Amino acid sequence: MSEIVDLIVVGGGSGGIATARRAAEYGASVVLVESGRLGGTCVNVGCVPKKLMWNAAELADAVRDASGYGFDVELRGHDWSALKARRDAYVVRLNEIYAANLAKSKVEVVHGEARLVAAHTVEVAGRRIEAERVVLATGGRPRRPDIPGAELGIDSNGFFELPQRPLRVTLVGAGYVAVELAGVFAALGSQVTVMWRGATLLRDFDPMLGTAAQEGLPVPAWSCVLRSFLPHCNAPPRIASTYAWTLANCSLARMQSSGQPAAIQSPATSTLRWAWPATRMVSSRWMNTSRPTCPVCSPLAM
Repeated sequence: MSEIVDLIVVGGGSGGIATARRAAEYGASVVLVESGRLGGTCVNVGCVPKKLMWNAAELADAVRDASGYGFDVELRGHDWSALKARRDAYVVRLNEIYAANLAKSKVEVVHGEARLVAAHTVEVAGRRIEAERVVLATGGRPRRPDIPGAELGIDSNGFFELPQRPLRVTLVGAGYVAVELAGVFAALGSQVTVMWRGATLLRDFDPMLGTAAQEGLPVPAWSCVLRSFLPHCNAPPRIASTYAWTLANCSLARMQSSGQPAAIQSPATSTLRWAWPATRMVSSRWMNTSRPTCPVCSPLAM
């Protein structure tokens, strides 16, 4: 037999929680369904933990700059696992605060995966619940590219699960998430490679921001920045895109360039549109020649 309430909210992120609490304030009986942790992307795998990591990166840069201000200090290393433990504990505390606020607002939280079985009916955790209104606030998740080797990389969620800082990292994409995470890795000591297909970083932002971000890259840590837009390749687009992904995962970055750390070129510019932040990587090797050619169709590529 179905339980009946005024409102069902599926998703316990910022939008879902705000909707549920505001409805309850007006006297509605509300059930909120969440399969994971309360708070959604921002609290758990987004803004909040990212800012804590960014603060650590800023402190590392401040220590490096301190001698210029007369301080006798030395940066001797960084304990990533200790930072992760404290960061995760902080996020758990926020989860608990959200749960307490929902309870205070008399919103019932049901943990589980909801299934819509009718226009006004949801099944979850063995219960069947009906409501005049159902709000879907499930958010989204990173989409992995459908190419061979995609399972070898991680996404931005995986960044927050890393138990140790990798020594070398490649980020496929140059949006704000990729640039932020690359900056964190570089400041804390990783060797960072960024692969992107446009003329600059942050291409969806004002041009001056992308230019400033690129000019501000810490050169020692970003010594292998790869511009991966492919205009002159004879290989089929899928092969070109697959090879570009292989470069990021299989140590096959043996490409040719003319003095610039750039080289994959093909008509398949759109194939690199998936902007994957935080993809783990092994080292890249570079082959210099007098003119840029495509590593897919060149006999020297493999």
